[in-house]
Amino acid sequence: MNRCKASVSILLGLILLCISSLLILKQKSMQYLSYLDTFQDAIMQDHTEQALSALDQLEQNWQSYHDITGIFVNGRELDSLRDLLSELRPMVLDHRPELFSEIARMRCLIQIIYEEELPVLWHIL
Repeated sequence: MNRCKASVSILLGLILLCISSLLILKQKSMQYLSYLDTFQDAIMQDHTEQALSALDQLEQNWQSYHDITGIFVNGRELDSLRDLLSELRPMVLDHRPELFSEIARMRCLIQIIYEEELPVLWHIL
């Protein structure tokens, strides 16, 4: 009977860990997406100084986002996001037209990182 209780408590602990990791990952992804929205809004309004300030905020919060999401997801997924982030500053300074597509790509990567962790049957298999 003790083994049964231990097994059930371990199973419940794992379920709680999975649920809390999804909640944390969602919260961090939404927070980082809000920083990206601020950056995109400044770009759309053609405010270079505000865009650079928002980009600084994105870069400052990258380490926190990387550390926490890196616990739950594969680091290679975050590497492509970091590479995109490092390419944004020269694009802002040069007013390159592909900046909007890179922002959309970054947004898509952030959303994919969260969505891949959702317990959908396809992801489990």
